[in-house]
Amino acid sequence: MDEALHIGVDSFLAKPLFASNVLDEFERIIRKNMSLYREKKRTELKGRHILMAEDVFINAEIMKQIIAMKEAEIDRVENGRIAVEMFEKTP
Repeated sequence: MDEALHIGVDSFLAKPLFASNVLDEFERIIRKNMSLYREKKRTELKGRHILMAEDVFINAEIMKQIIAMKEAEIDRVENGRIAVEMFEKTP
């Protein structure tokens, strides 16, 4: 977790996952990263790219469905180590 935060990972979500918590956390991250964001309104997830580390297939599928409702792109890997490696390779 420390290594991931050090290289720029924005956040982690603890289980159990609830749709409202997931969407709220994504919106919080986006607002935090938008230095010019002034209005308080729902953040648009459409077009965003999300990297998910989840080893339980059914949990990953549920998350994919939640994210798909907001028209964001999601990549899933099986664990945090792979997620950090994949993140490091991206611009």
